[in-house]
Amino acid sequence: MTKRLELYGHFALRCSANGQPELPYVSSLSFLTQARAQYLLTRRIDWAFETRFLFQPSSRTARSTYATEVGFWVLPDLRLGGGYNFTSANEPAGAGVLPTRRGFYFTITSKLSNLFDLFGTSKAGLDSTTAPEQKDNAQLKH
Repeated sequence: MTKRLELYGHFALRCSANGQPELPYVSSLSFLTQARAQYLLTRRIDWAFETRFLFQPSSRTARSTYATEVGFWVLPDLRLGGGYNFTSANEPAGAGVLPTRRGFYFTITSKLSNLFDLFGTSKAGLDSTTAPEQKDNAQLKH
């Protein structure tokens, strides 16, 4: 969105079925959504908020997670973070059999593609205004 604010989102849909001969045929559909907002407070410190929602319509089972965290960028591609997660789970008829893990957590994240140059992306990034042939010719002249 801006230089300080990054937004991420994911959506997944899974349709699975069990067709074993000794068991009744069962089909299930599951949805997963995830959204994250990360705001850079200083050059190395950021604050993030994340939410996830998992839902299975056939069983009316749902699980939602909300988390907030503060992170410190040790390197441009390595982040240490700590936060608190608020998790809830819902079963049909109010049964509380799904375990929920709430509480404080610590995380280490990295941008492996940048650390190890996995995709061969130039240091200028993907949004360069000069064509690759022009860059190569310019480097040969110097």
